[in-house]
Amino acid sequence: MELPVKSNQSEIFTKTTWLLISIALSAFEMLLPRIPVLPWLKPGLGNIITILWIIKFGAKDALLYSFLRSWIISFYFGFSFTSFALSLGGGIFSTAIMGIFWQVLGKSKTIGVIGLGMIGAFTHNIGQLFIIYFLLAHNSFVFYQIPFMCGASLIFGSTVGTLAFIFRKSLSRTTACKDVITIQKRINSIRPSLYNCIPAFIVFLICISLIFIDSLILLSGILLVITITVQIIKGFSIKYILFPLRFWMLFLFIGIIYLFFSYGIKIGGLPFITHEGIHETAVQFSRLWVWIESGILLSHFNFHLFFFHFLRIIFPSHSSTLSAGIVTMDLFPEVIQMTKSNNIVMKFNFFRNPFSSFGMIFEYFLTHIEKIILNYLLSKHEREEPFVKGNN
Repeated sequence: MELPVKSNQSEIFTKTTWLLISIALSAFEMLLPRIPVLPWLKPGLGNIITILWIIKFGAKDALLYSFLRSWIISFYFGFSFTSFALSLGGGIFSTAIMGIFWQVLGKSKTIGVIGLGMIGAFTHNIGQLFIIYFLLAHNSFVFYQIPFMCGASLIFGSTVGTLAFIFRKSLSRTTACKDVITIQKRINSIRPSLYNCIPAFIVFLICISLIFIDSLILLSGILLVITITVQIIKGFSIKYILFPLRFWMLFLFIGIIYLFFSYGIKIGGLPFITHEGIHETAVQFSRLWVWIESGILLSHFNFHLFFFHFLRIIFPSHSSTLSAGIVTMDLFPEVIQMTKSNNIVMKFNFFRNPFSSFGMIFEYFLTHIEKIILNYLLSKHEREEPFVKGNN
């Protein structure tokens, strides 16, 4: 399967810029404090780009954007099956619902970007909540958070929608660039052979199968095998053994859900805690630990090639977005380094005047990301002369 040879080069530049900004905003969000019992609850600043993407490029292309964004963020921030499932589940569900609302009500001006932002925030939280229920906590208690999420969605969603309205003109200027790298050959070269895909596919199937395994003994055995395999392949290192602890908030949330909200035989002297709760906590901890450790193997076996090839099959006519994804993967580390440099939060006195400061942060990201992309294109041009002059 070959992608179309010609693509809108200016559109590739725009989409690359937008993808990198959404990822920079996600990295920026990590600097903000989290609620330990609700580790997935955050403002969702990346939805600024999602909203504008739906309006400019359509809902289907926005779905591909959500796939790419979730994958790139999960892959570079320490891939784990759990974090990827949470990001993808919330992102895809909210993008699809926002796309439907925009198609039905947005074009008739019945709903605007602020309403779209609130819908996106709520559906993103609901999508993640169902992923948490099915993957991590088969406990109806998690749905008690829905009223709280409605309030949070109203605040965060209206804020994101307002910011999308404010920054839409700034983002539209990225279409002015005419010279962009042609990476068609790189996209078409992503054809992982069946032999190379087998290890990654086996690990991925193991991750899926864990959903249906409730035996603590079996899960403990799988955990031991996966941990030993990681040590053999990556070389013995304590950081790989303790890698899952980076996601301690998820473990804390699961512990609270099962230790304090499980029915069963009470343990003497310990209110609310039951034998069944302790057992289920151990089961869920083991499952989550295996998922996170498996992420190391998926990265090692280049699961991203399999995933990208899968996207090519689903979205065969969206070459400009796939091209933007390729460039984004190349430039992602540099953009993250930019985000971490000079302590962005303190640099713009964010806590003194958050709204105007965020505007300066956004412009800072946009200006520097455009420079990073142009420098990347210039370096490629000098080495390989791959520029294609845009005709727009």
